[in-house]
Amino acid sequence: MNRFHDYIGFAVRFLGIGYVALWPLTAPDGGFAALDLSSLCVRPFGLVGALCHLSPALHLSPGLHLIGTISAGSVLTGLALRPVRRWRRKRASAADIARLDIEARLKLVRRPPPPTPPPPRRYVQPRSQFGLRGAPHAS
Repeated sequence: MNRFHDYIGFAVRFLGIGYVALWPLTAPDGGFAALDLSSLCVRPFGLVGALCHLSPALHLSPGLHLIGTISAGSVLTGLALRPVRRWRRKRASAADIARLDIEARLKLVRRPPPPTPPPPRRYVQPRSQFGLRGAPHAS
């Protein structure tokens, strides 16, 4: 199940980042114009100028736009929540260390019993022949 979750996560991240990269080429009214970044398109130069006057070269169906937008949103949400997850993880590990320290001070920590040794191996003599022993041979 972990592998399935990893594969789905990879696919969503791949689609989201790919959609963000291809979005200026697929937006119905030209990439930057759809965001109303007209201040960038006043005196366009270089790559920004090329993107401002770009007609959509790729036409995607509304369903593909929806899937791309959802996956891009999930990628951006995951990136925004990454510091929160790190903070919660540090806080949880600090709480675990404190709990173990308190248990050790109160001597509530019990050591597990030592593992029992495995039984001794039985000696088996090597075979002198292989196959069907004692069966008559067909000639």
